[in-house]
Amino acid sequence: MDAEVDTEDGGPASSTAASPARFAVLACYCASSFLLAGAWNTLSPIFDVAAARFHVSSSAVAAVALSLNLTYLPGSLLALYTTERLGLRCTLLLGSALQLLMCSLKWAGVALAPSPHAAYGLLLCGQLVGGVGQPLVLNTVARLTQDWFPPNERDVATTIGFQASNAGAILFNSLPAWVVRTPADLHLLFLAQLLAWPFVILAMALCMATDTPAMPPSSATAAQWLRRQQQHKALPPGTSPGAAAVAALVADLKLLCAHRNFVLLTLSFSCTAGVAWALSTVEGPLIESCGYSPRVAGGAGALLLTGGLLSCIALAPWLRASWEGREYLPLQRRLQLLCAATTAMLMSNNRPLAQRQLLLSWALCGAAQGPLGPLTLEHAAAMTYPLAADSSSAALFMASNLASFIQTELLQALLRSPASALCLSTLTPGAVLVTANVLLGCLFVWAMTPQPCAASAHVVQEQPLQRVGPAASDDDAPLLTQAHLRSSHPAEKTRLMG
Repeated sequence: MDAEVDTEDGGPASSTAASPARFAVLACYCASSFLLAGAWNTLSPIFDVAAARFHVSSSAVAAVALSLNLTYLPGSLLALYTTERLGLRCTLLLGSALQLLMCSLKWAGVALAPSPHAAYGLLLCGQLVGGVGQPLVLNTVARLTQDWFPPNERDVATTIGFQASNAGAILFNSLPAWVVRTPADLHLLFLAQLLAWPFVILAMALCMATDTPAMPPSSATAAQWLRRQQQHKALPPGTSPGAAAVAALVADLKLLCAHRNFVLLTLSFSCTAGVAWALSTVEGPLIESCGYSPRVAGGAGALLLTGGLLSCIALAPWLRASWEGREYLPLQRRLQLLCAATTAMLMSNNRPLAQRQLLLSWALCGAAQGPLGPLTLEHAAAMTYPLAADSSSAALFMASNLASFIQTELLQALLRSPASALCLSTLTPGAVLVTANVLLGCLFVWAMTPQPCAASAHVVQEQPLQRVGPAASDDDAPLLTQAHLRSSHPAEKTRLMG
């Protein structure tokens, strides 16, 4: 549970200090997030080997990765519930334990199952278990950095924690094509993942002994800890904090669905991010149909992620300046156009005897896609303030996961057409679908109307907390915090959102 921070006058604790253990906690989180990414798309570059091992079609192999899209919503609700009910430490340990169980089922499937179909069943069951556990790790990075790091370190810590899963995805996207040459090699890949998880779980249990450090890293964090405790104490008897948090999220989602600009932004992000995730899922059939090896397919997927990672790092100062100036919509439109152009180039270079152009186009597409994610999250948080940023982020990711699932299913069906399967032309039905989706994303963002935005979510969180009430000096007036706004009446939230 959260550390007690009440003082004699009922206000937040005045003493703050950065915990020396914060870097060890972040390292354990990054290790968990890094390994977790290995569950997503390991089989796509070697889909033919996996299909031969399990005696299933390429669509069934892609369904393993697609299952994560279906488990995102229940996993996110579970993450929210356990974080409020059990605390951050238990949530991270539970998420990591589910990943250990996932790897155990996958390894048992390829090493011990009596038949190929039984092996595939265990593989898919393990993926579903891991998919439910993924948000328990990935969705908690903001909470972890806010509770453990002072404001001057929080941006860097959040970026490192967020990008750890991307780094893992880069490795596990390219590694299988080099390690797995025959169906018999699959168990080695899953065994390596399985053996790593116990060490990560043990390190996390030892380094993160409590949900929060003994002292808050900033006065704003101290006030947020106090507000959580007050909210928990104010709940009616028998009401779980986790259930109350889920109910608050559902209420926020209803308000977001009535916000025209947010709906358009969500549709735009879903089209564009859904295409990127769909391309990563079907990279094997898409690229190998043009005569390239699984290593080229795995390398293309890794370059897509690497381009996004490097682009985020390179453009970070420019993005920060745009956020502080609240120039979200113009930048959103420019990046959306850049994504459309690079995606069209990627599809046009998917042809035989053009390996350099193919790999370059995947890297450039990733570089255009990379900054779009953090910009969209920041833009959504600013336009929907004072709703909690967690609510707008959850809505964006739920919609984009659903869009990715639909687009992947459609793309797989189109890749079976003769023009795509034999790589007879660059103007294939699949290319038309992919390009049309990113252009549709451009139309949605251009349909948005300019509106005044609040300061960036980071600035809002670190502003001095104000008291609201009849008089600023009234000691009984509640603190205006994100937690207070989350529990406010929906009508009041709608008025504040404008």
